[in-house]
Amino acid sequence: MEQLHLDVWTAETETFNLYLSDGNYETPAINMSSRGEEWKSFNILLSDYEKYINLANLYSIRMEANRQSIYYVDNLYFYSTPPTDNSVIQQGSDITYKIQGNQLLLESQIPLQSVVVFDVTGRISSNIRTTAVCVTIDLNQLNSGVHFLQMVDSEGKMKTIKFVKR
Repeated sequence: MEQLHLDVWTAETETFNLYLSDGNYETPAINMSSRGEEWKSFNILLSDYEKYINLANLYSIRMEANRQSIYYVDNLYFYSTPPTDNSVIQQGSDITYKIQGNQLLLESQIPLQSVVVFDVTGRISSNIRTTAVCVTIDLNQLNSGVHFLQMVDSEGKMKTIKFVKR
């Protein structure tokens, strides 16, 4: 899961905060505002909050406002942007990879910032924060099937590849 989507309707123009919790820790306030008497959609990039909570153990979502009002929340769901191309899905960085035995070896010309492995349903198998130019991922922990590897370098350039674990 990469993002949280929710639609909010309020009777009046409102400013409110959303908090995500893993049961132990909570994110700082995610500030939101809506216009009165209309639905507003919000898409929250979850990677912005990985440093505060363990997203794999997301436990609750809490809304808080400065005044009492009526809030309707609809279409609350998590999603990953589905990759659709064959091999290289987004090319923006000189990151190379190769599978050697049960290891996936990554190399970049500039330091990597994050490496995420997820399956076709969007379930994250591995989420690595790094500052290295070389990263090795043990494939023994993955189930057989199609997986995606999303790498972001320190300049913010992203590359997503598809690979098959046999």
